[in-house]
Amino acid sequence: MNSLWFTPSDFFPKVKAGPTRAFYVPFWIFDASITSAYTASVCKMVQHPTQRGETEIWSSVSGSQNGHYKEMKVCADTSRSEIALELLKSFDDWNVSKCKSRQPLPYPQSRNRTQPPPEGATNMATIDPAEHPQQSWEKAAAAIRQKEQTECGNKLRREHGAEKLKDLHMKMTFTNISQKLIFLPMYTCSYFYEGREYHFMINAQTGSIQGQRPYGLGRLGEGVRNSASFVASLIFGGSSK
Repeated sequence: MNSLWFTPSDFFPKVKAGPTRAFYVPFWIFDASITSAYTASVCKMVQHPTQRGETEIWSSVSGSQNGHYKEMKVCADTSRSEIALELLKSFDDWNVSKCKSRQPLPYPQSRNRTQPPPEGATNMATIDPAEHPQQSWEKAAAAIRQKEQTECGNKLRREHGAEKLKDLHMKMTFTNISQKLIFLPMYTCSYFYEGREYHFMINAQTGSIQGQRPYGLGRLGEGVRNSASFVASLIFGGSSK
């Protein structure tokens, strides 16, 4: 921590641990297959044999591609602060198969949101999903569409040796959509420095950390992890990895 850029020199003497809370955060997990039909114009640069420079040769192309997306996670807890929701999105090291879960269900599900707490969750608070799966699916579908469009553009550049691409239109059809409600174990923690409160979260499954530090918000790599790890050691005792 002492070697990190922009770390306050008096951080360790002045930092004070704040409150800690353990809880399960609800996430909707979606699996889906997608077929994308596309049309586009691609451009290849051709060297003219009798003139200097290159000439643009545009051509129309069309085709289709298939994809399958597994475990698209969407946080169903809308009660968190904006900072907390951004931190939750930054975790990508979950082992979903080991999380507390409901059985996979065909989509869409009933609108009844009355849920019993997950088995074994008695030592951690459980937050009921505030967001209906329809809303969460729309977010997951938007992310999938963006991924498909990016992949399609890369595919056209590879297959056609295209230097430029325009007028890409895609018609996407989803099939085999399934959903599952899971609960991811988290610790929310905070610490105080110079009268200001900083927040961080710990993945209770893997121990990974995301959070804030003095002189910068958001994910700042080792800076965040080391600051939060030090405070976590104050909260939980011993050393935090």
